[in-house]
Amino acid sequence: MVKKKKDIKNTMLDIWKVTKDDFEVAMSETSKLIKRGETHVKSFSGKSKDKLELISAKLRRENLYYQLGKKVSSTTKSKWKDSKIINELRSEISKLSREIKSREPKS
Repeated sequence: MVKKKKDIKNTMLDIWKVTKDDFEVAMSETSKLIKRGETHVKSFSGKSKDKLELISAKLRRENLYYQLGKKVSSTTKSKWKDSKIINELRSEISKLSREIKSREPKS
């Protein structure tokens, strides 16, 4: 009986040595895979953020065009050049247009 227990114990220890090595290899490979995945997620996240910022800038510019149209329609044509609000809106639209152009991907 004692001999059977020792035999079983020795067999289990031998199996554990092999299994332990396999586990260590699997853990190493899993760690490498996770690091690669993390890099891809960061890259994708950065691209998504850039795209959202570009869309946001385009929406702000569209809103400024709307405000400019409203102001121009309510101001007489002779006062357009002297209107501080119209000039500020045009300036802001130009600034956003430059920002959008610099953010858009090069094709």
